[in-house]
Amino acid sequence: MVNISKSQSESSYTPEKKRKSSLFLVILIPFFLQISTAVGLTGWLSIRNGQKAVNDLASQLRQTTATKIEQYLKNYLETPHLLNQINIQAVKLQQFDILDAEIRQRQFWEQLNLFSGIESIAFGSTNGDFTAVQYTPDKSEITLIASNVSTENRMTIYGIDEIGNRTDLIKVKSEFDPRTRPWYQSAIQQNTEYWSPIFTFLSYPQLLVLPASTPVYNRDGDLLGVLDSRLYLSGINKFLANLEIGKTGKIFIMERDGSLVATSTPEPVTMQTETGAKRVKAEVAENELIRLTAKTLAERYNNLAAMENIKQLDFQLNGERQFVEVLPYSDEKGLDWLVVIAVPESDFMEQINTNTRITILMCLGALTLATAISILTTRWVTQPIIRLNQAAKNIATGKWESTIDIHRQDEVGELAESFNYMGKQLQTAFENLEHKVEERTAALAESNQQLEKAKEQAEIANQAKSEFLANMSHELRTPLNGILGYAQIMQRSQNFSEKEHNGIGIIQQCGSHLLNLINDVLDLSKIEARKLELLFTEFHFPSFVQGIAEICRIHAQQKDIDFYYTPGENLPIGIRADERRLQQVLINLLGNAVKFTDTGSVTFCAVTLKVTQDSTQYSLHFEVKDTGVGMTTEQQAKIFLPFEQIGDRQKQLEGTGLGLAISQKIVQLMDSQIKVSSIAGKGSTFWFDVEVAEAKEWGTTSKTLNQGTIVGYQGRKRRVLVVDDRWQNRSVVMNFLEMLGFEMTEAENGKEAWEKMIALPPDVVITDIMMPIMNGYELLERIRSSENLKDVVIIASSASVFESDQQDALNTGANVFLPKPIQTKELLKILQQYLNLEWVYEKQAKVSVEVAQVVETDTVIPPSQEVLQELLTLVEDGDIQSVVETVEELQKSQGTSTTFTQEILQLANSFQLQRLQTFIEYYLDSN
Repeated sequence: MVNISKSQSESSYTPEKKRKSSLFLVILIPFFLQISTAVGLTGWLSIRNGQKAVNDLASQLRQTTATKIEQYLKNYLETPHLLNQINIQAVKLQQFDILDAEIRQRQFWEQLNLFSGIESIAFGSTNGDFTAVQYTPDKSEITLIASNVSTENRMTIYGIDEIGNRTDLIKVKSEFDPRTRPWYQSAIQQNTEYWSPIFTFLSYPQLLVLPASTPVYNRDGDLLGVLDSRLYLSGINKFLANLEIGKTGKIFIMERDGSLVATSTPEPVTMQTETGAKRVKAEVAENELIRLTAKTLAERYNNLAAMENIKQLDFQLNGERQFVEVLPYSDEKGLDWLVVIAVPESDFMEQINTNTRITILMCLGALTLATAISILTTRWVTQPIIRLNQAAKNIATGKWESTIDIHRQDEVGELAESFNYMGKQLQTAFENLEHKVEERTAALAESNQQLEKAKEQAEIANQAKSEFLANMSHELRTPLNGILGYAQIMQRSQNFSEKEHNGIGIIQQCGSHLLNLINDVLDLSKIEARKLELLFTEFHFPSFVQGIAEICRIHAQQKDIDFYYTPGENLPIGIRADERRLQQVLINLLGNAVKFTDTGSVTFCAVTLKVTQDSTQYSLHFEVKDTGVGMTTEQQAKIFLPFEQIGDRQKQLEGTGLGLAISQKIVQLMDSQIKVSSIAGKGSTFWFDVEVAEAKEWGTTSKTLNQGTIVGYQGRKRRVLVVDDRWQNRSVVMNFLEMLGFEMTEAENGKEAWEKMIALPPDVVITDIMMPIMNGYELLERIRSSENLKDVVIIASSASVFESDQQDALNTGANVFLPKPIQTKELLKILQQYLNLEWVYEKQAKVSVEVAQVVETDTVIPPSQEVLQELLTLVEDGDIQSVVETVEELQKSQGTSTTFTQEILQLANSFQLQRLQTFIEYYLDSN
């Protein structure tokens, strides 16, 4: 009987022979993945930040260099025209007789020595006399060039001594008439200060000369001639060559046609041909970087003459990226150049590449060290648990003598002691039971006569066994509770993964199997806090934030404080979010800002921080700033707690103190948090960022929500022109009125609107007031002064609610003023009043105007009731694409296009949902 008892005990639990997973790997792998991810991410960020630093440094270097060049050119190029003005003023004041050749020579010589940067000063009179005092190209001496009757009108060159007197004759050239030269003729044509075309000297073809010409008149207004102050552009070459632009960067200046003006390289900007000197184009320059940069600019910007703003770009040269910045430089005197700065990326990458290699080696070293530490830590944690697991299995199979030798002072050590104590208790209990059973068996074997007594003794033994089990239950509860308690403690630890908790749970399962009569079920309950649910919808985002701003603007005006709304330029058009909850948060923050601000302003901004590459996710930043009472540090720590209020007693009575607490909870559900920065007495700033998805079907939702009870109007189609510089504002009005059957046209400004009105006069114009190029007031004046357009109905619409703006619009010619955000009911009321419209309502006869026309002119044969019902369901769901596909399949099956299918396609393609639904319902009811 003893053997049978043991066999039964051993067979009551059979542990798995094959382990499904290793606890060592279960712990090690997460450690390794976490460490490798952290190290890899750190290395990647280091490399990425290094690359960003290169881009930033290159951009800063180009911008700094461009600023230096721009300042130099401004200073360098203003001197010739300044000198001309001085001489012209002297002529007018009769302080300088410019027609006297000797006086001209002396005046020009003194000014050439006085004004740094001027290389030549010349004057050509109306009778052909010419005098020029100029430096030689190497600036070694000053020469006088004269051409007049005394020189037989031949160009004669003299030397000038150190006190300005003419010396020996140097050279006599061919006849020369200044009146035929481009610098003379361009000044006469422009009749003002002007930069004449760049030219070269015949004797110095490699030198470019920039003349600043201006006509000279006497006090009576008679033309005396043309004054010409000249610059040698070699000075710009020297300045560019001295600029530090990386190690191998290049700078060049060219005209809009590509002709080089100056470069930072020693290569010439002119070339000698059979017909004389010719200027070099940048696209054929000797320097490879200049040549390819010019070609890249010509390819990317087809018309260099149209380039108005600073441009930054990059391109590949011999497998290496080149950074380029183009600075347009022009003035009102006819100068129009392009300054181009090109810097190779390699000029910045040497130190970055070295740092990158060091970073990678350090990451690999850190990963190796962390992995070794993870292995040691994992072994230290898993070895005791594995031994405890094996001991639990032994006890479960009846091996009571199994003990665990673990000398640790933590929870694992206490768990081992509990196991050893439980094993001893079980062993003693079963030995006592075995001894009692043997005694009862021996007594039964002595005599059959004592059978009845033996039975009674057996029953007593069984009763004793039951009592023993009951006592054992009590005796084992203490160690078992300790085992299960520590097992639960380890399972609740956040330092173990789910698989680790399952491994530790084997210990709990073994104890439960051995004493399942003691502990039936171990229940663990979770208490979850109540949560606010977010209900996502798709809606038009710019009009959403604009509407909130306008609501709070009114409250601010009531308190006579300024309200500013600054939306970002790249806001998404439609988003998917909880519109009501987001509105609740923003209105609460803005309401508090207005409430606690008595003087100054409240500023509200909404901008896009980032957009994913596929443009499906946006990170939006909302910020509310006020100049109100502000808060102390202690108050900031409590403002998001329920029923917490700040400010004076009167303001506390105005609210419950729950607004910010609820707003914070809503924003937390959006995976974000409201943050605050405040200074007592100066104001506060609240902000938060949220991630939202782009909405593709916001237009359908908006139409469904904004239809109201009016579905169209009777009579001919009316044309409406919407004028607004913000396309979001135009889009909302156009989408709404298109649903009602209006023929819509849009324009970004008054000029574009006027051109469209001339081509196709509208019935109604809805125009904004403040717009670029031509504002709303100018457009109103032009329309009312036109004989053909003066009777057009004009609705002035603006976000301003000031009486002065409204009255100005009405006085200028608007029929009515409609404030933004536009209320559709008010807009429909105005259209009905001024166009004498008769609306078609939802509860009127179900036959629309289009249906009535089709029924009157054609015999319409609709499809079956099943097809009609399917089409109606698709229309109600807003699935226009499926409607079109279904009707096209119907046409194919019928082999022809009927009046019914044509009407369906026309209404579907023009997105007239309400009329399409009315058309289908008419034939459903008719059948």
